Amino acid sequence: MKLELETPPEQKTTEPCSTVKLPLGLMGFADLKELELVYSQEELPFMHLQQKEANGLEFLVVEPYGLIPDYKVEIADQDLEFLELTTPEDVLLLNIVTIAGDDKRKVLVNLVGPIVVNRKTQKGKQVVIANYQEHSAKHLLFEEE
Repeated sequence: MKLELETPPEQKTTEPCSTVKLPLGLMGFADLKELELVYSQEELPFMHLQQKEANGLEFLVVEPYGLIPDYKVEIADQDLEFLELTTPEDVLLLNIVTIAGDDKRKVLVNLVGPIVVNRKTQKGKQVVIANYQEHSAKHLLFEEE
């Protein structure tokens, strides 16, 4: 059973600061087991997924719904089981944002490897979506002229 997300589940707001537990870490950062999701209304849709320690790592993330038209995500059974997810309403999807290295005016978002979080347990995992071939790891979100 794959859980498909293509429209935003009933909109739920994330607390201004909540802990995301990542038992497996993030891809390339296996030691990051717990991060804080922090945002302010002025910076939305951008949020910060960061270490609790001062000067720790910080990732800029977005919830894709409303920003990326036609973004449909298929999450594999093993990931759903690991995260104990049964309904789309329990899913918080976070995509990592980057600034293009060669052109600082381009803002890109990784649509292939989102961080999937169970809203009830705050347990998360970065996954490669089952339909990865339909999306880009360097999707252009914004380009300043």
